[in-house]
Amino acid sequence: MILLLVISFLIGVYLIGSAILLVLRETKNKRNSFWDFLVIVLDVISDPITSEGMRIFFGGVFIAIAILLLVI
Repeated sequence: MILLLVISFLIGVYLIGSAILLVLRETKNKRNSFWDFLVIVLDVISDPITSEGMRIFFGGVFIAIAILLLVI
């Protein structure tokens, strides 16, 4: 049970981390001000079917599973 908790947490952290790195890599030249950063974040939120959106979604799901396994 503990092994499943650790594996699901690590997968979730990996997915969220890789999504953040993908967003930062794609928008390297667009991060000049706060408003540019806000537009990038809103773009990922408004179009969750992109690779980054799906990684963030499933990363959150795996972390939620790990938290539920920790509580049980």
